[in-house]
Amino acid sequence: RVSLPPLVTSIGRSAFYGCTQLSEVNYTGTRLESVGDFAFYNCINLPSVNLGNALKDIGRYAFYNNTKLETIDLPDSVENIGDCAFYQCSGASSLTLGPNVAQIGDRAFAECTRLTSVSIPASVRSVGDYAFAGCTAVESLQIAEGVEEIGNYAFSRMGALQSVTLPKSLTRLGTAAFRGCISLGAVTVRSNTAIGTHAFYGDVSATIYTDAAYDASNREQYWNSSYKPVLFGCVFSEEGYLVSFTVTGTSLLYVNESNTVSAPVRSGYTFAGWAVTEGGAAQYAVDELGEAPVGTTLYAVWQQA
Repeated sequence: RVSLPPLVTSIGRSAFYGCTQLSEVNYTGTRLESVGDFAFYNCINLPSVNLGNALKDIGRYAFYNNTKLETIDLPDSVENIGDCAFYQCSGASSLTLGPNVAQIGDRAFAECTRLTSVSIPASVRSVGDYAFAGCTAVESLQIAEGVEEIGNYAFSRMGALQSVTLPKSLTRLGTAAFRGCISLGAVTVRSNTAIGTHAFYGDVSATIYTDAAYDASNREQYWNSSYKPVLFGCVFSEEGYLVSFTVTGTSLLYVNESNTVSAPVRSGYTFAGWAVTEGGAAQYAVDELGEAPVGTTLYAVWQQA
């Protein structure tokens, strides 16, 4: 057990490195602003840490392999999360990121295998390489408007992830960012997002919905190397859900009998099919896109869940 003095402003590099019997850290002050690199590295019996409400910087490997850490509840003051800060915290079942986090480092939360949901706040500008790789239990991923870059392999091997809507603010989606997300269905990505190689490789159920044109130049040659269905030229609402889609000679890619088309998603609603008039009844099922004549505008039919 450790009690930190209330006037402490920082915890130094490797301060409690490898303290495998440490089970409690008490701090009642309001001045602690930084936790140094490796500060609580491999403290495998530490179930929780309260470091006050002034903390700004969490260093590299600060809580690496803290396998008994049950929750990662960061105060609103946190601005920077260093590389591998919570890497392999495999016991953590919840994560709270505050409204001032600007950067999430490489592998910051990788292999946190009990997390079931992740919400990236609007303050974040970049998500590092492998930041959430191997978070195999995550079913829900929310990425707020404001996020600009997602690194290589950032959300790879999220095997339980069902769908994802990427924000309009996103300018770069890294190499293999969602590689191996075997349960991933609908992916919404906007035209200004540059997409890296193998971004959705191995995502056997994925369907990509985008407002981009078929011949847009900001996608790497092998961005869709698993040849999953893509709907180009989609129209989205201000809230980001799919409104309509027009069938043209180049608007459908890899939509065929060997590829299952996953339905688009909208929070609080279920997709009921495609109508040929706005507000009309569904006339085509999600996987019947290829049956609509060229030139047909199809409108998404949504039913409240």
